[in-house]
Amino acid sequence: MKKSIGKVTACCLAAVMTGAFGLIGVGCAPQDEAVSYVQVDVNPSLALSLDAGGDVLSVYAENEDAQVLLYGEDLTGLSAEDAIDRIAQLSVDLGYINENNYGVDVLVEGRADADEIFAAASASFTAAAEAEGIDVNLSSEGTFTLNRELHAVNAAYDLDLGVAEFSLILSAQAADNTLTVEAAADMDASELIAIVNDAAEAIEPYATAAYDAAVRVAQSTYENGKNSLLVTPYLLPYANILSYPVNRGLIYNLYVNAYGALDTALVAAEEAEAAAQKTAVSQELLTAVADAIGMSEEQKEAFLSEVTNYAEMNDWLDSYVKNMTADERAAVEAQIDAAMEKVQEFAATVDAGIADEYKAAFEKLCSDISSVIPDGAVSVISAYVDEFKGLVNDLQTAIGSATEPKAAAYAARDTFDSRADSTLSDIRSELSENDLKLVDNAVAALDQAMSRLENAFAEAKEQAAQTAKDYLAQLRAGRG
Repeated sequence: MKKSIGKVTACCLAAVMTGAFGLIGVGCAPQDEAVSYVQVDVNPSLALSLDAGGDVLSVYAENEDAQVLLYGEDLTGLSAEDAIDRIAQLSVDLGYINENNYGVDVLVEGRADADEIFAAASASFTAAAEAEGIDVNLSSEGTFTLNRELHAVNAAYDLDLGVAEFSLILSAQAADNTLTVEAAADMDASELIAIVNDAAEAIEPYATAAYDAAVRVAQSTYENGKNSLLVTPYLLPYANILSYPVNRGLIYNLYVNAYGALDTALVAAEEAEAAAQKTAVSQELLTAVADAIGMSEEQKEAFLSEVTNYAEMNDWLDSYVKNMTADERAAVEAQIDAAMEKVQEFAATVDAGIADEYKAAFEKLCSDISSVIPDGAVSVISAYVDEFKGLVNDLQTAIGSATEPKAAAYAARDTFDSRADSTLSDIRSELSENDLKLVDNAVAALDQAMSRLENAFAEAKEQAAQTAKDYLAQLRAGRG
């Protein structure tokens, strides 16, 4: 989006004259900077990043239903009110708002005026749903699951996060999997909003889980092949290169292999995390939750018959609570809290299992450390191998005590990546002009192989994109 000098100047002048900004807030940010976050949860669940004028810079689909709702739509450039109006109409047209699901949750963080956004959302969703004879319930209190997780996090970290702030943190963590709750809690809202906005602008709207998995496999194949080709010239027995104190090509290979080994383990951990959402829930737990929350016999019967796993339980309870009016929610607040405690006890065991998967991913790298060290490196750079082992031991100790091993494991993976980059830079800075010429000539000779790798990656990515587009289009057509 282009900057509007007139609009920026006008907003600053208005601030001086009135001392109030409404949607703009305090200060005068550039028009292409994200300063506000608006999360709309209908299931679909999505987040809007707004600029200082209240216009949409990006949209972040937080689940597959949101990808279906947004497929073929472009909300960027619209005002927040117009974007929410379109979301409301699509939610009704595509059947996401219906006689069984008519609760909508709207959360606002950053500079936007939460009351104005909520009022606009209320008007839009009410009008769209009324046309179908449905009474919607609008809330800014967060879903059942969001509040349950918030209570657990505040207790675990001795924090006092609000529900909108916590929602923003979760969106930022989804965008940056190295971000911990503690680090996020210390960040300004604008920093978190920037993370979400940058991710939303970078991600393809058709990036389903299957698409991401396919691209990651293609990317790994491409990167492994490329790194192998590029490092080969540095490992050749050039007389001059071998006269250097350290053959850093071997060190580079070591870090690249470590990154690849950990990344492969993290893929497995991600798959285990997704599978954990399908963990079976006992009838005893469901009965206890239904009784705690005060469901009617009819509601309880539906709950017990429709819910079989963890994800379904969360979705069902989110919809159940969102469907309540504010007064109904207030009247059973104690019961809702009791139900949250019972669900959290079960959720803690699921979360612990997920954490163990990420710890295991790193443990595997540490136990297999010898497999990522090139044979020739031991005799040539034993001191550097020892240094590398020391690095791994430090990281292993850190992740063993980490309360968020997923973020720690990804941070460790990225550390290997950055060390590989810096080592490659060191290689080029330390080689003499003549040796660089030898190496560059050898690299140039690999161009044909590199082209084949690049073409294969592009084709695989294009095929994954087309498959994802067809899938979303089919789902959307089925709802229309």
